[in-house]
Amino acid sequence: MLMVKFDPKIISKDTLHKCGLSELSTLHIERQAESMELDCLENVRKYISVNGGDVQFGWILTLIGNVIMQLTAHAVVKRDDGSLLCVSLNDNRTGKIHFSTDDSIANLIENNRLPSRYIALVDDQNLLTYVTLMQAHDELRLKGYTSNSADILQIQEQCQSLYPHLLVIAKSHTKRNDSCFCGSGRKRKKCCG
Repeated sequence: MLMVKFDPKIISKDTLHKCGLSELSTLHIERQAESMELDCLENVRKYISVNGGDVQFGWILTLIGNVIMQLTAHAVVKRDDGSLLCVSLNDNRTGKIHFSTDDSIANLIENNRLPSRYIALVDDQNLLTYVTLMQAHDELRLKGYTSNSADILQIQEQCQSLYPHLLVIAKSHTKRNDSCFCGSGRKRKKCCG
């Protein structure tokens, strides 16, 4: 069984606190014709050069198995009236995103790449190890390592060895009326039991 990342429908204040976030906004996506997938900063820069506005950095939240929150740095347009607009789109998101502003992201960009963070939502040593590995993977990605570099492949191998345990944790911490840990978008009781 595979778990895919998915956007959480509801994010509790406790979860936001665990992630070090205080506020969350829902932004609509208006992809522009010239937007490139997964290149939000460049997409925003292009939009601003034509329409005005400023770059606003923040985090998009994604769940992995209901037990890990992935925070992905993202750039959106801050219009002159203060409203925010997402002009990028990727396969995981259609229509809207959960977004938490964070200007400090501008200082975390390496090689024109925006960082990610991983937060364990459950206290488990194997899960914490998995999160540490994912963070190390992201640090290498920011430095320009490719997916076939030896260091990246070693991290992926270690993550794969922990995956069965991660799946057990996800199953045990997903209630029947929660979104299924597999990422299908259906409730667990109508999906994976």
